[in-house]
Amino acid sequence: MAMSSHAGPRRRRARLARINSLILLVASLFMSGCGYTTWQVDPAVLDEVRSIGRVIGESTSDGIWEDTNDIVTTFVIDVGGESGPESVNKAIDLLGRRGWKISHTNLPTSVTMESPKWESDRLVVRPFDPVEVENEPEIKEEIKKKRARPAALVVVWAWEGA
Repeated sequence: MAMSSHAGPRRRRARLARINSLILLVASLFMSGCGYTTWQVDPAVLDEVRSIGRVIGESTSDGIWEDTNDIVTTFVIDVGGESGPESVNKAIDLLGRRGWKISHTNLPTSVTMESPKWESDRLVVRPFDPVEVENEPEIKEEIKKKRARPAALVVVWAWEGA
């Protein structure tokens, strides 16, 4: 019995469609299984940090480590202190009034804080160092524009930890 001349191309197209479907299925399973988990601070935590003083600058960065995409928000804040150490103490006090507790201290370099209200979110409070904003021209400009005294500023890093 003779085959239709169109049966060959039709079968090839059907076979190609099945192969494409299989490739798409395998690719989607692979991508969903190997996707990154994104860790980001609750927006209410960021609002709490903003409320402790005059925000001079704010930036967000993310870094991939193992299977997580960690999003870190960095704030440069004027809390009204006269020096870096005084401003750090003032920031710790202001955050403490909002329920944040010191979980690790490495003063005068930094303090890590946690809150029972935000179980997995962490803050690090430290004196400002101008080197930190070398790659942040917007923040450098805001420091000039707002006439902030760099020696009296604090940096607060906010991130979601494990």
